[in-house]
Amino acid sequence: MTATLTRSQNRADTGPKRMRCTVRDYYRMGEAGVFHPERRYELLDGDIILMQPIGESHADSHDWLNEALITRLHGQYRLRTQNPVRLDNYSEPQPDFAVLKLRKDGYRTAHPGPGDTLLVIELAASSLAYDIGKKQRAYAKAGIPEYWVVDLAGKQLHVFRKPATIGYAQVQVLDENDEIESTMAKGLRFTVREMVGK
Repeated sequence: MTATLTRSQNRADTGPKRMRCTVRDYYRMGEAGVFHPERRYELLDGDIILMQPIGESHADSHDWLNEALITRLHGQYRLRTQNPVRLDNYSEPQPDFAVLKLRKDGYRTAHPGPGDTLLVIELAASSLAYDIGKKQRAYAKAGIPEYWVVDLAGKQLHVFRKPATIGYAQVQVLDENDEIESTMAKGLRFTVREMVGK
């Protein structure tokens, strides 16, 4: 007996499809008041991510590191804190810190992109898996040359260098007694103990 497929059965059943949000869509949603005004969001690989509230430990570490970065960068670079970096048409994360090249317009006319960004630093209090997973892959794919994740709970520093399309080729995990020096922001160095909290 020969079975005859109906037109609907003959089509491949692909099921629900993911709809990726573009940066333009994301901004239109913001302008339309879709997002809760007291919550933090970022766009990563077309997904709108609801970010965790900033707790006391994270906030204190951010304040200290902000002051230290301003002092150690000596006006050679632009420091951006918790503001957008546009990776591509589908990703605009808001890292805790981005060390940028100096630009005449001061980034007034456009958010920095991968070509402007030398180093990204994220502080992870409860977001470590996300920061060293999905976010790490997005930064690598965009070509961000150096990425550090400060694990506040584990008191370690995850260092990512040599970006590739599927992640960073060089990965280090440093402990409290180790030191780190940026390969991109010359002269920027810390002990891991300083970064994770004294």
